[in-house]
Amino acid sequence: MKLAWQSAVLCTALSAACGYAAHAQNANSGGDQQPQPDVQMRRGSGGPGGRRGGGIRGTVTAVNGSSVQLKTDEGQAWTIVSTDNTRVRRDGEAGTIAGIKAGDEVVAMGVPDADKHELHAMMVMDISAAEVAKAKANLGKTYIAGRITAINETQLTVMRSDKVSQIISLDESTSLHRGGRPNADALAAAGLDTGMMKMIFSIKTRRLLGVHIVGEGATELIHIGQAVLNLKGKIDYFIENSFN
Repeated sequence: MKLAWQSAVLCTALSAACGYAAHAQNANSGGDQQPQPDVQMRRGSGGPGGRRGGGIRGTVTAVNGSSVQLKTDEGQAWTIVSTDNTRVRRDGEAGTIAGIKAGDEVVAMGVPDADKHELHAMMVMDISAAEVAKAKANLGKTYIAGRITAINETQLTVMRSDKVSQIISLDESTSLHRGGRPNADALAAAGLDTGMMKMIFSIKTRRLLGVHIVGEGATELIHIGQAVLNLKGKIDYFIENSFN
């Protein structure tokens, strides 16, 4: 049995809580502004991550022009507001807001307004209702998403997102990955090889004013921009240094 990365959106759509997740393949069992650092995280909690940025996850109830209505697992109604700059992915491919259908599962990242229950989206990841149904049917068969509740030598007990407890066995062919940044091939296989980074600089002073990152590993990169912001750094820092 090999452990493998599954689509983040599918796991988010199936999981009500994010903790230590186990994924198993073939489971047998104008002038300077005030700088504002920002980070958009792919894994939302089903609710707003604060005014500075966050994610909303839920089931689509309606699509009206450039906005999407959805309901979260907690039963809250939210409106996802898109613009011409909003990037949309549907079933791992480039998509449009018009292509989103009622019954789909959506994860949207951007700036939430908790008072209005609106999120102005920078990125929308949509999984069609058919793909969600397929993933739910395969849960516990070809992959597992859930929380590890016990470890007994080479066996892990996982409380799946559908509230079913399942034991999976590890052997010498099992590869494990916890935290950190997965390799590029694993990201591409899971359809997570796209993202966006935006940096805003002052034309007058060349100072960095803001940083936005959307995509896998955003939380591991945003600290670079945050440090440059706090040190009142300029665009020259990024021109004169290399990053990987």
